Amino acid sequence: RIAVILNRVDSCIILGDLLLRDGLLDVTVMHSRMAAGHRGRISEELETLAGKNSTTPGCVVVGTQVIEASLDLDFDFMVTELAPAASLIQRAGRLWRASTPVDGDWRRHPRPRPTARPKLTVLAMMGPDGAVSEALALPYTLGSLTRTYGSLPKVLRVPEDVQHLVDRAHFDLRDGVSSDSVEHTREMARALAVKDVVIGARSSGLLGPDLAYADLARLTQPDPVAESATRFSDYEQLSVLVVDETARSNWAFRGDHDAEGALATRRPREVSLLLAKTIRVAADKVGPGQPLEPIYTAEELAERTIFAASELRDVIPVRLNRGIASYDEVLGLRMGR
Repeated sequence: RIAVILNRVDSCIILGDLLLRDGLLDVTVMHSRMAAGHRGRISEELETLAGKNSTTPGCVVVGTQVIEASLDLDFDFMVTELAPAASLIQRAGRLWRASTPVDGDWRRHPRPRPTARPKLTVLAMMGPDGAVSEALALPYTLGSLTRTYGSLPKVLRVPEDVQHLVDRAHFDLRDGVSSDSVEHTREMARALAVKDVVIGARSSGLLGPDLAYADLARLTQPDPVAESATRFSDYEQLSVLVVDETARSNWAFRGDHDAEGALATRRPREVSLLLAKTIRVAADKVGPGQPLEPIYTAEELAERTIFAASELRDVIPVRLNRGIASYDEVLGLRMGR
């Protein structure tokens, strides 16, 4: 069982496509740019393919950071792109997960292992100067990747070496970064935005005898800059629903954009089906001429209620720009020419 974990969705899709084109049939792809229901179905399939109690002899899983958390998977080998130490440790936790050493002996397993030890291969892109390249740093920071790269031992003992690795790889804006670097500027902007997420109610004058619900609401409204700054990525995320009357995909709403009656449903089952088709995407991919084209303008959305269910209020109905985007039943939402 082989896991390949990449940091970017596009890289994940490209590699999955290449492997499938080369005739490798047992390939499962999983990333964040899939409809919620699609990703949920793949999560269930992965439990069967590589879960703790799986009897499947072999498979290849290509994914992004979504594999790090909440999935109880057990791989024999793992290849991963360089990531911050904490993320690498989370990924490594999916290696030999169902095996427990007995008196230090790793040879006792619920099923046969192909090697004497678990193997994690970390790939890093290096620049001509021999340092970690910034070209593929996102969605992480160059500083955190550089620190991790310099701290990785050839052999990592778990759990003995974990805390030491995390401490050594810890990245702080004040440590070893020149004040005029792009990295420093970007991270300072993030740090300031994160600090502004917490609003001092007393200092803002909101707590008083005439306190109203609208005043409290101001404290909890998401700020686009702050919201995006607290993510790994620098990009604001939106929830979209692909509306397509000719859709062949299970993960698009089969209807034209005039079918507002269906979209405005409040019936729990129908709302659940619509939620299962929602996709989280970067905000800069949504707009006229972009891969995902909004069906309604911002003014039209403000004037009419497309979705009556509160769970769907922030969802934007879009159509695929056929020259740029498509939804693949295996690879998810593909964007790019």
